[in-house]
Amino acid sequence: MLITNKYNLPQALVDAVKGDGVREHKGYGVTTILKPVREIILMRRHEGEIEVDVSDCINRLFGTAFHSLIEQHDKTGMAEITLEKEINGLKLIGKLDLYDTINECVIDYKTATVWKVMLKDFEDWRKQGLIYAWLCMQNGYSVKKIKFYAFLKDWTAKDKRAKDDDYPESQVYTYELNVGINELVEIETWLEMKFGSLKNELCYNDDELVPCTKEECWYTGDKYAVYKNVSDKKAQRLFDSKVEAEGYLKEKMDGKGIVVFRQGEYRKCQDYCEVCNFCNIRKERI
Repeated sequence: MLITNKYNLPQALVDAVKGDGVREHKGYGVTTILKPVREIILMRRHEGEIEVDVSDCINRLFGTAFHSLIEQHDKTGMAEITLEKEINGLKLIGKLDLYDTINECVIDYKTATVWKVMLKDFEDWRKQGLIYAWLCMQNGYSVKKIKFYAFLKDWTAKDKRAKDDDYPESQVYTYELNVGINELVEIETWLEMKFGSLKNELCYNDDELVPCTKEECWYTGDKYAVYKNVSDKKAQRLFDSKVEAEGYLKEKMDGKGIVVFRQGEYRKCQDYCEVCNFCNIRKERI
């Protein structure tokens, strides 16, 4: 990966980003395998061509620093264990933040936003945690529970007082789940399917790779916005269909206003995919 520095930030930051950007080559990491197959393969094939500015990596550094600080002081178990398991001829590699030997618990430290907690957007954490648990079991470590400790970067006491009951109580949020046989069977099935798909796609060229799903591309979907007048910057309501929008305009606003069509956006493709310049589908969508 080529790290640029278009804002002339300190060289120490550039060096830190470069050091943090080392990728696995002997297998596929847990966070990597959670990505779409197309993205995984394009990332591996074009790693030396991808350009990322250091200014876009600060959140990544922040997360790494948070991990490092906690791990230096946490003496409750085994830190930074690296586990491996072959699946469909490919290797899965997982590096645990901490394994609590007494309570048989996998512990992972995260940085996140308040909105992730408020929206209860934990499916990626759940899947990641279950993969760690499955890897532990495959390597002789029993796991009964998974705990994520998340530092919420944008949490404030002021917002806590002003927001509703869904706002997190403190700046550190704990998400945990129990691990049983059903969860382990579920994640093993998912891993076999994911690695099977990945292995099959490796023989195709870039443009032939299976497309990412709309969900994987964070597609917002087409919307119909209802405004009081054309000069308003904020819509009164958003609807998935024109019929719903026009019905609201007629019933709630006495027909006084306008309906504006908003075309759906592929948010990840637009702003958050590092391999977007090598994806032919992205070029068609944007």
